[in-house]
Amino acid sequence: MTWAIPILLFLSPSDAYDQEANFTVIINALKKLGIDATLSGRNDMQVSDRKISGSAFRHAADRSFHHGTLLVNANMQKLGDYLNPHPLKLKAKGIKSVRARVANLVDFNEAINHETLSDAIIEAFCEYHGESAQVEQLDEASLAKQPTLNAYYQQMADWDCALVKRLSSPIISRHALIGA
Repeated sequence: MTWAIPILLFLSPSDAYDQEANFTVIINALKKLGIDATLSGRNDMQVSDRKISGSAFRHAADRSFHHGTLLVNANMQKLGDYLNPHPLKLKAKGIKSVRARVANLVDFNEAINHETLSDAIIEAFCEYHGESAQVEQLDEASLAKQPTLNAYYQQMADWDCALVKRLSSPIISRHALIGA
């Protein structure tokens, strides 16, 4: 299965949270793939004037979360059907079409896919932090062995969670934009 819109999450202790570092990791990963992305505003990344990523944040007493998406090879027709900003925002920004403002990463590197992107993010993360770590795939069985991590997972997976309510959109919660 090819995911058109990978979702990433940086989970940090509140006192070690560094939003700029998180964005730097992603931007450096994209550079490894030949894509020159920049931070745009508080929570978006773009290539030239085209948005490729959006993020949201949550700060709890002991943890901070940075959640983001990257458009790899999303079906832009379907995506456009769900991007319905308020008409006043469109008028204020002078933008006629949201579809014209977004782009897939494959538009800038045809060879990119979920695996190459994941590998680049892992490499950029390790380089940024000056450490390497074995990547661990988490599933229900492995989470059950790690109660603290599992508790955070259950909290984030709960649709009543305030973060999920803020992050959920028709794209994520109602429609899986899988494949192109």
